[in-house]
Amino acid sequence: MNARRLTPILLILAVLSMAPLIPGGPVENRSFGHIPVAVLIAFNAFITLVVLGSIPLAALARRGGRDILVWVIADGLGYVAIFALDLLHIFPVSPTPMSPALIGFELAGLAFGLAIIGSAVRDLRRPQPEQTPSRALSAGARRLILGGALGLAGIVIIAGTIGALH
Repeated sequence: MNARRLTPILLILAVLSMAPLIPGGPVENRSFGHIPVAVLIAFNAFITLVVLGSIPLAALARRGGRDILVWVIADGLGYVAIFALDLLHIFPVSPTPMSPALIGFELAGLAFGLAIIGSAVRDLRRPQPEQTPSRALSAGARRLILGGALGLAGIVIIAGTIGALH
């Protein structure tokens, strides 16, 4: 059996490293009020997709097939894009400078993104792990989980957008 451990751990660490970066929070205190609200909503939706997408990918990457690893690589590329664009002052640009703590968190996020990509590529080269039969969730349970995830994503996007405007 060839269980993958590093890739799921990196995905969860990346999620945890993003928690203090909610706009208006203790680390991310820049103002983006000059950016159109629709653009902020789109950017926050992208960040939310990358971060919340890491959670099920972490569970699936442990024993998932090649298609899951491709999604993990895409998620890692999302982290790289988020942090590289910000660190290179491409987007989003704020008149408020980045604090040293924010720069540290962003460098860590960039490193996690690169590590996720590297780990998933390494896992792609290894033999696929043994698949254990899974018990499928009922349609009602899947709808409940999807509804909860969408509700949480909506709350995060709205809170992040409001925080970024101040």
